[in-house]
Amino acid sequence: MITATCSFGWWDLEEGQSGAEVMLLNPEGGAIALLTSVRLAYTSAGQNTLNAGLNRALNREMFIRDDGTARRLGDILRLTKNTDVGLEGNSRKFNLLGDPSMQLGIPEGQAAVETLSGIALDAVTGQMRALDKVVIEGSIKGADGLIDASFDGLVNVSVFDAERQVAIQERRFHIEPFFRQREDLLWRGDVRAQAGRYRAEFVVPKDISYTNLPGRIAVYAVDENSQALGYTENFLVGGTSDSPPDDQQGPDIDLYIGDSTFVSGATVPESPELIVALFDDSGINTVGTGVGHEILLSVDGDQEGAVDIGSAFVAQPDSYQEGEIRWKLNDLEAGPHTISVRAWDVLNNSNTAEISFSVANDEVLNVFNVYNYPNPMNRETRFVFEHNQPSGTPAEVRFAFSRLADDPYEPYIRTKPFLRVFSAAGPLWSIGTEKTTIWTARQPGSTFIVSGWQSIKVMANGK
Repeated sequence: MITATCSFGWWDLEEGQSGAEVMLLNPEGGAIALLTSVRLAYTSAGQNTLNAGLNRALNREMFIRDDGTARRLGDILRLTKNTDVGLEGNSRKFNLLGDPSMQLGIPEGQAAVETLSGIALDAVTGQMRALDKVVIEGSIKGADGLIDASFDGLVNVSVFDAERQVAIQERRFHIEPFFRQREDLLWRGDVRAQAGRYRAEFVVPKDISYTNLPGRIAVYAVDENSQALGYTENFLVGGTSDSPPDDQQGPDIDLYIGDSTFVSGATVPESPELIVALFDDSGINTVGTGVGHEILLSVDGDQEGAVDIGSAFVAQPDSYQEGEIRWKLNDLEAGPHTISVRAWDVLNNSNTAEISFSVANDEVLNVFNVYNYPNPMNRETRFVFEHNQPSGTPAEVRFAFSRLADDPYEPYIRTKPFLRVFSAAGPLWSIGTEKTTIWTARQPGSTFIVSGWQSIKVMANGK
């Protein structure tokens, strides 16, 4: 952790601990090391002097590799203090709290972005236009700078729009009335690399900045044996494609709670996880910079309180057309609810999907939605029921069968069919999940029952 501020790491106080010490010594987390200020530090309006300049010099030294290897924390601080700005008035006011031999976790491998739609980015500035279908190609290199032909793994590619100017609310030492921030994600996805080479393609959203300023392609690659990191900003974002896709349909949207077996109207636990499965021939718009073009989640028809969930979109590997969003639904009261999601494709065609569900009140064990199939049956049928308890809740489950005439069978516990799911005192499965149990239609004496109408009673006792 780096703190370019005043006195955050004042480690020689006797009467208490500084914020840096609390973070470093936190037994449940905190920081592994801190490059921090131990006394009052001085700053100025310039970016290359005093506090700001020292912080910039520290960051430059931090990400330089020596022979392909990340530097040690002690060396980073030493080299920073041996620069011109490091010899100024703040030089002794910044210390390292931590192990000076520790290295930063920077991958030794290099992930090179080589071409954009066939244009070699090391020689020419590329162009990324709205609604263009672009192809990004590159390679994974070792510390020696050569392509690692043994690399076979996943490559995460993140494509960002140009930087935006964000207004400063209280301008004091800033030279300009704004700061620059790169926050608009055009596309992110995983592709598979083979023999050290990767290829990714996607359609650029219509909602871009159109500024003809540099964007950024950031790449992180990992396989069983190595990792690699890299980026390029040698391309401009602006303009519109000469041949945009002919697509007038919004994306396909499927909504689930928990997993894909969910059926609308089912009962779910408190704080369930919503799954939004999305597909579109042209790709999903996750940028949301256009007015109203965000992926919006609404609960119980509350459009004013809708939440933008586009930042959680994850594309399927090797696909720009398909992906999903997983979103935790917190603070839902027990009882019925509806969820609606509206999403857009990259051409700004939209679609909406909605599901209903009920949040369980799990204070008292409740069994519901009991049914069997096939029905009518021949010697074997399957019984299904749901419950309102959290997954893993201990319970005893009994199935009692009887004819609808006056000769009911003696209730009994079915054992063998349930051994893999629950025993006489086993755990229940997740709320709202349908569990199938086979009944072979035998009486306790192992003879098949006679034909006719049968009734079933499911009894579950929580422990």
